[in-house]
Formats: sequence, C-alpha cells, structure tokens
Amino acid sequence: MNGFEKFIDFCETHPEVRPYPKTKHISVDKIHCMTVRGQYFETLHSDEGKSLRILAPRLVEGPVELFNFSEGKSVPPVLPIAAIASMGAASTVILLGINYTSNHWYLRRNGKLIEVKRSKFTEQVAAYLQDAPDLAQKVEARAQGYRYQDMPQIITEYNLLLSAR
Repeated sequence: MNGFEKFIDFCETHPEVRPYPKTKHISVDKIHCMTVRGQYFETLHSDEGKSLRILAPRLVEGPVELFNFSEGKSVPPVLPIAAIASMGAASTVILLGINYTSNHWYLRRNGKLIEVKRSKFTEQVAAYLQDAPDLAQKVEARAQGYRYQDMPQIITEYNLLLSAR
C-alpha cells in the first residue's frame, strides 16, 4: 500500500452488497492507526504533535520504525516550440504525462519522527546509524544495496544489529 493523504474513502458495509452503500470520507487526522490485510498504518505526527496528514504503512518494526508514503505524480512531456507550431492552429494536441512514484521515507526512534530527504539521504542516514559504524559506512559509500530505495533492508539490518547487542 502507498498510504493515504488527507482523507480515506470507506463504506460502512461491504461495497459489493446490494443495495450499494454510499461512499463516505474520513480525515486521516481522526485515525490513530489501522490494519488492512495485515498491513499496519499509522497517522504520522511531527515531534510537536502536529499531524502530517499522512496515514502511512509501517514497513519495518523494531527499535527504529520505517514508514513510507508514496504518491503518484506526473510530469508533462516537453515539446519544442517548433514541433507545436508545425502542428498548426487547428490541431488538437493531447499531451500525456510521464507517471512516476515519489517515495517519502520516515524514521521513528524513541518517538522522534524524521523524514529522510532524497537529496540528503547519504548524510542523513549515515548520521542516524552512527552507532553501527560498518552499516553507516556502507550507506556513506553508496554501496550496492545501501541506497535510498533500499531503506527497508537498511533499517531491518540496523534493527537486527541493535537486537544482537
């Protein structure tokens, strides 16, 4: 699951049972946590207690928890002005965007939540894992399997190291 932002749509009864129920909406701020098909979700809050308005799945449980929120985005294609001009004024131009997923990683230890920024991943995560120097060094070196997209494996490995102590 990608998580939920701002609102969740739901039905009070099974959505395929007649008469079909009306879809209702609830703010994620009204939900502390939920489990759907075995996946745990929690509404994330800043250290000041302010809601981030994100209900995110917890991907790793342990001394350090890892949450992820993925949002679908689209980038419109770029067409040179000459290409658009050559289509003529009477032409209908349909531009389809290039779809991609933007991941947001959140780490929580001892109740303190931080968002791992893609642009600062190496520095941020290496510092976060400083009590596991070998693991921090792999992240800093950008070793295969220790990059931004490998967060679940990195945090799982970190938690295993902590529990082995």
